[in-house]
Amino acid sequence: MRVGTRVKALRPRGWQVDSNYADDEAIVPVDFPCGRVGMVSACETPVAVVFGPSTMSACDTDVVLDASASTSGGVVNPQYRWRVDPFSSDYAEEMNAYLSSLPTTTRVLTLSNIRGDRFDFALWVTSSFGQISDKFSHVVVRNPLPVPVPSVDV
Repeated sequence: MRVGTRVKALRPRGWQVDSNYADDEAIVPVDFPCGRVGMVSACETPVAVVFGPSTMSACDTDVVLDASASTSGGVVNPQYRWRVDPFSSDYAEEMNAYLSSLPTTTRVLTLSNIRGDRFDFALWVTSSFGQISDKFSHVVVRNPLPVPVPSVDV
């Protein structure tokens, strides 16, 4: 792939200047767009991170999980793949059908009217270069008793 750069601009590791092209062009290898170390791509491996509650009260029906802190190392927004573990999550088949239908740009997961008491969420992040993160797990458990909300009278 041929891309343009500013004349005499710094080029990322792995880009090569080819004498067949002008000073403002570089060759980006399709198989190793980030460069390579030996025969291994030097692209940064994405890191999936999820923030959200680990417990919910018996009265709660909504959960919000946020993967905005995940990194992908690319210049294009990463893709997010949300699932729940089918062996340790309630209503996993129903939940995974819904999660599979979400756009891959969904970094904040908002679930409403969820049924069940335990959900083992899994997230994978994919960079624009096709690198996939390790699985990040986040367990949410429903407390069987209502959680009291303390108040202070003044």
